Amino acid sequence: MAGVLPAAAASIVGWSGFQGGATHAGFASEGPAPPYTEAWTAPSELGGPSGQFGLSQPVVVDDTVVALATRSVVALDLATGESRWTIGRDPGPAVPPAVYAPSSGTVAIVYTEGFGPHPPGSRASASSSTSASTSASSPTATASPAASGDAAGRVDSHLVAIDIATQGSLWKRVELDAVSYTGVTVADDVAYVGTEAGSVYAVDLLTGTTEWTVDAGESIDTPLLVAGGLVIATTGATNDTAASVVALSASDGSETWRWKGDTPIFRLSAASADAAHVYVGYSDQNGTLRALDLHTGALTWTARMNAAINLVSAPVATGDAVYALDFRGQLYRFDPATGARIWDFAFNELVLRSGPVAFGDQVVLGTTGGRLAAVEASSGDLVWETGKGQGQLRSIAVTPDRLVAVRGGMLAGLVAYDSDPAGTLVRVNSP
Repeated sequence: MAGVLPAAAASIVGWSGFQGGATHAGFASEGPAPPYTEAWTAPSELGGPSGQFGLSQPVVVDDTVVALATRSVVALDLATGESRWTIGRDPGPAVPPAVYAPSSGTVAIVYTEGFGPHPPGSRASASSSTSASTSASSPTATASPAASGDAAGRVDSHLVAIDIATQGSLWKRVELDAVSYTGVTVADDVAYVGTEAGSVYAVDLLTGTTEWTVDAGESIDTPLLVAGGLVIATTGATNDTAASVVALSASDGSETWRWKGDTPIFRLSAASADAAHVYVGYSDQNGTLRALDLHTGALTWTARMNAAINLVSAPVATGDAVYALDFRGQLYRFDPATGARIWDFAFNELVLRSGPVAFGDQVVLGTTGGRLAAVEASSGDLVWETGKGQGQLRSIAVTPDRLVAVRGGMLAGLVAYDSDPAGTLVRVNSP
């Protein structure tokens, strides 16, 4: 520990991690209603060894928006989009950070660093594992975050926590056995991280000590889900091994259940959960959505889609509905109990790196063509959309009064949207 964490007023966390938090529900109790108008934009340079990586999905705490770039952590004012601070980070994947905001104490931003020994653009395959041990032995100390690594971007992977107010390190960094593409999931004072080597780490957020480490089998490259006392990971597929959904006890990492896909090669999306089920997209055939019993892993239902779900997102689970978006731009609403399709809306546009979010009676999504669109949840009708934008829209964060999305392409960065009292709604049935 760098010192005793000072007392602070309880923070209002608006969007604390991937798809809003530990269950990846992608659902907020309230958000701005359409129509929308652009409030601000905040450009960000593309980075990484190949110069092609943008920002992570942002997190929001109080009036601050935080996102990861390949070599930095950026914080913006939610109201204006102006920079509050930027610090260097060891070069690594721009994957979602998480907010740790206890009722008292320092508010922390928790994130991973490091591409490992074979960063994108290097000769060796990024899938090669490191020689580090999977045990969480004594971590090495680090100064306040600063970019490092050699010219090729080789940097060992590790977990870091910083004070959002001072940007100082809160504890010694925790070394990981391989590069992490999962981002960080925070629940009950613990940070959970997966690695490409198949390891899952549980790290105490108060002390920075590793509570347990487990080998889940195949590589893990989607965010970990925490629900019902379980840590749930989706593992990768190979030519010989089918992808799996693995549930570990949050207390000690022991395996509680494992569901295995039908066939090798096909991949799984990130998972989301409500009180009863885990929902995951499967890239088999035309694409299916699977619902697994949260406590046993038994397959409850399978729903057919017209194409595979976008594998970098997760289904949205609101309790009374499950929403999924396939890569051809078709949005679906399913009954969470039976898997029956309630409605679908075909945008007829590729959506490769975006997922929907839901709040109120709205389901909102960004498209590869740069459109922001709102579909009425009760009817499935399109009620508002922009024209094509200046770069794909993806990874939307929801706050009560504002949406913040990542923009890709040449004008990469963040863009915020507010309700527009002067705007006009439409009503369009799915084509």
